[in-house]
Amino acid sequence: MRIQGPASSGQGPVARVQGPEGMVKGQGLNTSNLKGSYQLPGRGKKEPKQTENLKSVAGECVILGVDPGSMITGYGLIRSNEHENVLLKCGTIKTDSKSSLPEKLKMIFEGVSRIIAKECPDEFAIEETFYSKNARSALVMGQARGAAILAAACANLPIAEYSPKEVKSSVVGQGSASKLQVQFMVKNILKLKELPQPIDAADALAIALCHAQKMRFKSILSTRESIG
Repeated sequence: MRIQGPASSGQGPVARVQGPEGMVKGQGLNTSNLKGSYQLPGRGKKEPKQTENLKSVAGECVILGVDPGSMITGYGLIRSNEHENVLLKCGTIKTDSKSSLPEKLKMIFEGVSRIIAKECPDEFAIEETFYSKNARSALVMGQARGAAILAAACANLPIAEYSPKEVKSSVVGQGSASKLQVQFMVKNILKLKELPQPIDAADALAIALCHAQKMRFKSILSTRESIG
């Protein structure tokens, strides 16, 4: 497996870790092994301990969003509270195109499991299977989802599933929005200087933002019910 983060000017070389599993690319890291375009606010150049890196504090929640695919699975981590959403990390898990489907599913499971073990998210959100005219494509997509969901279930994470229309409506305000519109709104919501890349990672961040919005809405309803 090769772990790679997109470098930006002035950030030094990109670290690569080779292994047998698949390829995981990351963006937004601030660790000793990998550097990317975004850093956690307020950290400076001091290297945080792993337990301090992405773990939420009181009143906040770290959400892992996943956009599943047999070839490329996007992932995005955000820290969310009632006031804002902050990008922590995003990237992709790439499988070997020459591998069999079972081998690809294994790579997805191991890639998601590795992210969960390292970053310790509080919530897991994933996109539901889309309906396609190509039955085989829909079936393969469903199996990729299953591999990612199994990784979250093995880590005892709460799992939420959202349709593509729900995600687009939540982030853009329109269920038929294009991928570019979603990418642009993710940039604005997270207050990024550039569009999050690649597009699969941007989609995963949109899923995480959708879940954050749903959680915030439920919290407001719960507060109103308790007052009433």
